Amino acid sequence: MPEETWKCTIEVISSETEVKQVEFEFIDYDAIVKKSLLLKPNYFSELVQKANAYENYHLSGGLVKIINPDGEDFSSHNFYAILGAEKNNLLFGILIGEVDENHYKMVGFHPKELLLQAKNDTKILKSLPVLLLENIDMWQHVSIIGPSVKQN
Repeated sequence: MPEETWKCTIEVISSETEVKQVEFEFIDYDAIVKKSLLLKPNYFSELVQKANAYENYHLSGGLVKIINPDGEDFSSHNFYAILGAEKNNLLFGILIGEVDENHYKMVGFHPKELLLQAKNDTKILKSLPVLLLENIDMWQHVSIIGPSVKQN
């Protein structure tokens, strides 16, 4: 099965004077599951509430470029990368895109290793958004990374 990936460029502050761009890949959800996963309408609002209420949840800008599996630039669309490091330092993530005002769908997932498990059980992929939202104690750190704010 060929992997279809979304490629994201995220700006991260590596020191007081240096900002680096990190490339991050998400496996295309629709290509694997063959069905879109629309998230509940208030999903993103609830994530923002978590970032305001819990020390291990953080909201930031920094998503500077998004390329879809066909190579098209989707940077002007409203996307968020949600990355979670769980207590054993395993990194999981989802890429969500706004399909309508305050309505999002899961576009991609990370890491690739989930693909092997998901071939037989797509419930694993469907559970990622729920785990990131509801299992606060499971996560050492959750970053909600939105579009980069351009300075003039």
